[in-house]
Amino acid sequence: MTDFNTAQMSQLLGQSNVTVVYLWADGDYWLRQQEFCAAFRATPPTHNVVIHVQFEGLSLTQAGVVEVVQKIMQETGRDANSIYIFSPNSINSDCPWPNLFWKLFSISDEFTRSQIYWRNDVPPIEHDFKTWALFVGRRTTPRLLALYDIWQNPKLKQNCLLSVLTSSLPAEIEVFDQPDKIHDRINDWIPSDTMNDQQNNFKAFCKNMPLNSVDGKSVDDQYTSQNKENRNISLPLSLINLSGRYLFEIVFETMTLGSTFTPSEKTIRTIVAQKPFVAYAPNNFLSNLRSLGFQTFGELWDESYDLLEGKHRYQAIMQIVRQISTSSRDNQLNLHTKVQNICVANKKLLSQYIMAQKHSK
Repeated sequence: MTDFNTAQMSQLLGQSNVTVVYLWADGDYWLRQQEFCAAFRATPPTHNVVIHVQFEGLSLTQAGVVEVVQKIMQETGRDANSIYIFSPNSINSDCPWPNLFWKLFSISDEFTRSQIYWRNDVPPIEHDFKTWALFVGRRTTPRLLALYDIWQNPKLKQNCLLSVLTSSLPAEIEVFDQPDKIHDRINDWIPSDTMNDQQNNFKAFCKNMPLNSVDGKSVDDQYTSQNKENRNISLPLSLINLSGRYLFEIVFETMTLGSTFTPSEKTIRTIVAQKPFVAYAPNNFLSNLRSLGFQTFGELWDESYDLLEGKHRYQAIMQIVRQISTSSRDNQLNLHTKVQNICVANKKLLSQYIMAQKHSK
């Protein structure tokens, strides 16, 4: 998401007494909480505060931000009408403060950014196609678990194109071993009393990952420092260029919990590539896409998983992946062909959103 400083926020709000307080996020996690709280408390009571979410549209309610801010407001006597947010989360009911983001963007800025990796054509499906593709960047427990569940199942492994970006994170420091990663606790995903000590097998898989990036890129290539503006823009295009090698995609979105709708390049890239997909994301993610005019793929598989989030959503999605993978290759190809009209229509709609955003500036 684009960064905006105090002067730009003042212009956007039409007032001079504005202080921007930056709120850092990593997926569904609120980071640097003490730093945020100190900056919020230090803001003069006569100033308007803009909570600038860096850089993801996490649910401020689910992440605990709303509760903490309201507590500080009570302690300091701050007027609720002096608080604004700047976040790409388009669900207004997530928090009680006006979102200035939508004064600049009629639709997610990630929609606009997709013009950087746009392809008018897509590669034809290769003869030896895979059924599914799963591309993993930053590592979370559900993403790693999907790689593991596919890898240890011979049928799925044979039918899936798997890729994980290399990481500079030491192998012994896995995300599910970090106490603050409350949504990634391994016991929530794999009960410790499962047969054959599945937790240890999963950890061993993660620490000696038998997978590489299909295009040789790394997390460090994609993200430098904390600034997503430095994102390697060739990565989405390189994955789109591989789209002839598979039929369907398993998308693991950045935001996955709470009241948020913030589609990232992960979903938008599949639209450019004209790929049917399933999405591990917050509940109603598909419904919110449809509210924008995009079509999803309920005629191919059961999309009632969109009512779920977390572990239950994951389980429902993996059931679809297994079901489609066990059908005949002719049937898989027929399913892909059946919805290409939807994929083409979605791509056309995306291009219209991009052009509308250009003309609104």
